[in-house]
Amino acid sequence: MRLSRLVGYVSYNTTTWHLRLLRVGTTGDSYEIPLGDWQSYEANNNFQSVYVSNVSLITNADQGVLASYEVDTYPNTGSMTSAFYLATTSGPSIASNSQVAMVPEQATPVQPMLQRQDGSFVGVVSSSVGNFMVAFTPSGGTLFTVPNDTPQIATSDNGVIGASGTTYDQNGNITGQTVTLTPNPSQSSGGQWPGWMANLTGSSYSAASGVAMALASAPITYATNFASLPGGNSSTQGTAIQQVQTNQAQGYSKQLPDLGLPIFCTPNGTLGGIDSIPLPLTPTCGNINAIELLTSKSPAYIFQNYLQTFAPVADVHTAKQHNSVMYFDNPADPQAAIHVTSPGQVLQITLEGFSSHLHKPFFVMTERVDTTNNVISVVTLQGHPLAGWRYWRVYSIGTNDVVVETGGYDQPGPGLKNFAGYYIAKGDISSGWQQFIQYIQAQLNAPQGSSLNGSLGGIKLSPYSSLLQGYWDYSGAFTNYILNNVCQSTSCN
Repeated sequence: MRLSRLVGYVSYNTTTWHLRLLRVGTTGDSYEIPLGDWQSYEANNNFQSVYVSNVSLITNADQGVLASYEVDTYPNTGSMTSAFYLATTSGPSIASNSQVAMVPEQATPVQPMLQRQDGSFVGVVSSSVGNFMVAFTPSGGTLFTVPNDTPQIATSDNGVIGASGTTYDQNGNITGQTVTLTPNPSQSSGGQWPGWMANLTGSSYSAASGVAMALASAPITYATNFASLPGGNSSTQGTAIQQVQTNQAQGYSKQLPDLGLPIFCTPNGTLGGIDSIPLPLTPTCGNINAIELLTSKSPAYIFQNYLQTFAPVADVHTAKQHNSVMYFDNPADPQAAIHVTSPGQVLQITLEGFSSHLHKPFFVMTERVDTTNNVISVVTLQGHPLAGWRYWRVYSIGTNDVVVETGGYDQPGPGLKNFAGYYIAKGDISSGWQQFIQYIQAQLNAPQGSSLNGSLGGIKLSPYSSLLQGYWDYSGAFTNYILNNVCQSTSCN
């Protein structure tokens, strides 16, 4: 805004600078949050110019933001002065806003880059004597400074790893050396960067090469907040995501997918192809395994003896394991037989092989138990590596001709481990359910029919697809089909 007025013979001009934050809510609501107002003026050959610059933001525990900015004042007498400010917001309002100085002869405002486990921040700041990595409180209190390094990872013990590869404890003391990290992996021809694998097992995804590479370093546990990596996530694209690397604590609350996100299911399915995806996005995929069996056994017989009992994946303990990928049992009494009769029953799933090292046993709960149409569906519960639903179904398509089918619609559960595992374990998922339906085929000694070639439920399959080995619905054509089997609606829960 510019004002001009004449008082006597005095000319007076002012320009007011307004610094505001615009907060936009998930429902489309918005709030303007004032940070400050400053005036430049000119009167009778006296003037003062004010400029606001170097504004940077970082999420504050997903409850607001921390803003850092600079105000420079140029008077016509004397030299220019700079003031550096930190402001925090809480919802639609300011929680604090104050002038701070973190290092002697500070020349720039602090640029916050990471948030530590305890809620404090780490960033970089320049002075006339050099550049520093600095840890500080939300109000601007300096916790420690380290010369000539840049923060790259905030760890769960309130420590930080610098771009130099140096590891620091919560007080800024050097504790060791890890691999050298590349501050800008998109412009690097080498070097390592903490990627979607999260260095969980001593390996880290290399953004430069697009492959997982073995590193001679201990696994890194990130701070479990929304800003433990620069740029908010491993792709450094500015969206802050919570760096939860492991499953949530197990519980009996439903773990539902977020279907408000953009829905996509990448056909690549490998970490190597991840650069082509505008991350971070959460994949949402449907998948189906089915087999046509020529048998005189009725759908009701198969349902009662193999689906209600989950015999193909039952934990028999003393007998031969039926499935190389997983087994089911009752969490309350693992020795008891499974017999699903109603919604609300909880089943425990334990993974076999390599996957057993990544996940503890987890739970699903029955949603639909339809003894008329021979369908069972379940929903994932808290702590499951997936968030979504699965169904099992058996039905007749002709005389002595039945189809046994299972399908799922889900996203990765919370955490980077689940995100990476969603891509890595796709083959295991399909293999496990292929073994499930082939176990029923073997028990019935039933030949496989050929009526399912090319389509299912009147919906065409992609060329070269296999329902037996597992069909991944990249196009989304089967979404409504799967959800109707889960809950007899296209919108479950």
